[in-house]
Amino acid sequence: MRKYLILLLSFLFLVACSEETVDMDGEAIHYEELQDKISEAEEELKTVQAELDSVNEEVDDANTELAKVKDAIDENKDKYEGLEELAANRDSITKEVEDAESDLESLQAEISERQEELTAMTEEKETEEVEVEKTAETSSEETSEANSEVTLSQQNAVGAARSYLDFTSFSKSGLVEQLKFEGFSNEDATYAVNQVDVDWREQAVKMAQDYLDYSSFSRSGLIEQLIFEGFSNEDASYAVDEIGL
Repeated sequence: MRKYLILLLSFLFLVACSEETVDMDGEAIHYEELQDKISEAEEELKTVQAELDSVNEEVDDANTELAKVKDAIDENKDKYEGLEELAANRDSITKEVEDAESDLESLQAEISERQEELTAMTEEKETEEVEVEKTAETSSEETSEANSEVTLSQQNAVGAARSYLDFTSFSKSGLVEQLKFEGFSNEDATYAVNQVDVDWREQAVKMAQDYLDYSSFSRSGLIEQLIFEGFSNEDASYAVDEIGL
């Protein structure tokens, strides 16, 4: 439009250059007036163009803002969809929370019960420990009293009995006789044999094995030999069974 307007004005200017006046819509206009109108028209055209450029910038800004608004709407739409889904699952989530709270209460009750049991067990154990300590003290006192009554001869008899058992096997009565043979009184010998910790059946098995290592025996003959050594018939028979005779 601006191009055509300039062409028209230029044409009128050329015509005006050839004549002093120009006829425009039946009105005679001098060249100077026409030139002023052309200048005014150009200024108006510049003003219009500037306004048009401003309007275009405003339109661009509006389009930019519109795009931002659309983006914000799309973003909020995703949020709203998430909220709608959350609202739809509200009952399910509430049920899960209630179940979790119920489980927590049950767990707390179980923990409290366990703590009560542990406390009771601790108190019971402490009571048992006190009883054990009292028993140990009583036993220690009794042992001390018993030791204070043990004679030197009895102590020597105990040592001799242990030495014999380390060397070979004996029946209970056989060990008493051996100690008496060594010169201890029957009382000291009996006391010593009662003090040693020994399994007399095991002693019978060892003696039966010793006899078979250097001699041959029938089953009944070996039983009789063990009875002769001071073992009971029951212990002798047990020993012979253990060695497989």
